[in-house]
Amino acid sequence: MSSHQAALKSSKKLVNLGIIYGCAAYTIWGLIPLFFKLLTGIAPLDVLAQRIVWSVPLLWLLVLGLGKGKQLLTAFRSWKTVRNLVICAVLLSTNWYIFLYATFNNQIMQSSLAYFMLPLFNVLLGMLFLRERLLPFQMFCVLLAGTGVAIMAIAGGVFPWLAVSLAVTFGLYGLVHKLTPVDSVVALTIEMMSILPVSLCYLLMYSPTMTADYWKANPGMIGLIMFSGVVTSVPLLLFINATKLVRFITLGMMQYIAPTIQFLLAWQLYHEPFQWEKQIAFSFIWVSLIIFMIGSYMATSKAAKVAPISAS
Repeated sequence: MSSHQAALKSSKKLVNLGIIYGCAAYTIWGLIPLFFKLLTGIAPLDVLAQRIVWSVPLLWLLVLGLGKGKQLLTAFRSWKTVRNLVICAVLLSTNWYIFLYATFNNQIMQSSLAYFMLPLFNVLLGMLFLRERLLPFQMFCVLLAGTGVAIMAIAGGVFPWLAVSLAVTFGLYGLVHKLTPVDSVVALTIEMMSILPVSLCYLLMYSPTMTADYWKANPGMIGLIMFSGVVTSVPLLLFINATKLVRFITLGMMQYIAPTIQFLLAWQLYHEPFQWEKQIAFSFIWVSLIIFMIGSYMATSKAAKVAPISAS
């Protein structure tokens, strides 16, 4: 076997490993409602605060283990970076709280709807804030998905605010991150540290989960609360490794694993109602996503063919 063939074989193995990492990350995110359902006896705000508190030490271990200490210090020296990451922290914690609220109140299907809508919402954000020009098929997809949400709101009599709020907060979170070129582990560490004092103050002043009596009476629940830090950090680490090994387009295709699993959990395991207006909304969004993916693939292929001609 030549050195070139060996290099290709090694590269293929790394790509396959990246696909495994990516699938594992999105699968964990898809199954995560199963874990948080175990904590339904605790208020969502308490779970959110505990999740933040127990994420910080694990993120510090990641920073040290991956040798990102210097990057962390460099990020702290930039006021603009810290400001943007504090904004990210507010958006992410809001997103987590809405997700927990949806999970605890049997609204996992709305959570699934949110993350199916997210890629299309990101396209809209790119047009509004980054001056990215929408191709005709992209505009059609956004309008089709919006029509589905509108039908669901009008026919159901209730606007799907949980789904829209989840998509908006996470979409804006991604937008601010795009404008803040910082390593993802370093960024998340700073984000969690920025809201750690508020979380600790809330837990110490208002949360029953921080009393000695609660710890004695509910050791199993306390163990689950502490494990929430692992549930937060492990899929993140898998995702970070995946981003280094596979193309972003491949990761983009994988992102639908999580909302698909959440949808199936909501429908089959937790028997959340799937009325006709929800069926129409999901159908509109699924069709728009299929058109979006096919159109994106064709546009990318066309650009790849034109590039060598332009360069010659």
